[in-house]
Amino acid sequence: MTEMIFPMDTSATYETAYQAITKGDDQRIEELAAAAPFLITNEELREDGPEPLLNQAILDGVRGPIGLRVVATILDLGADVNYCPPWGCTALHDAAMSLDVAMIKLVLKRGANPNVLDFPLETDDRETVLDMVDWEILIQETRIPGEPDRDPGDVLPMIRDLLVQAGAKGYYEMHPEELN
Repeated sequence: MTEMIFPMDTSATYETAYQAITKGDDQRIEELAAAAPFLITNEELREDGPEPLLNQAILDGVRGPIGLRVVATILDLGADVNYCPPWGCTALHDAAMSLDVAMIKLVLKRGANPNVLDFPLETDDRETVLDMVDWEILIQETRIPGEPDRDPGDVLPMIRDLLVQAGAKGYYEMHPEELN
């Protein structure tokens, strides 16, 4: 193995890892994670910090089998599939936002909890992934003709069914006392 010259700056380290993600280079991700475990453990993340590596791979990584392999590699390295940064979403939320059915299946198979709420720093307006998908379906149903169609393949109902099969519930289904 060659000696790695690794930037000490956390931002530069994340940038290097993000570049490996966009290239689908899971071997480089493994090398980077060995040299900088915080890439996987999220220990260096702050409210104003970078996106967790797992989420970044889902949102901005290569699509298809290569992207699935990169995400599987990050999970194999120990990334917490249910981690939710203080300012954001879980891997499952991000996979659903990406309308990536294969990625949703992967993270569910790897233990994603479909009932984790997003945005832990918020006290209002937190959602489960099912709430988010239901909201997107409502937007599609009420879209004004001529507006861009975010879901041209009508994959959202399929995603919703997948989530319900995995035990997903909406926020108010889990917290009926808050309906008043």
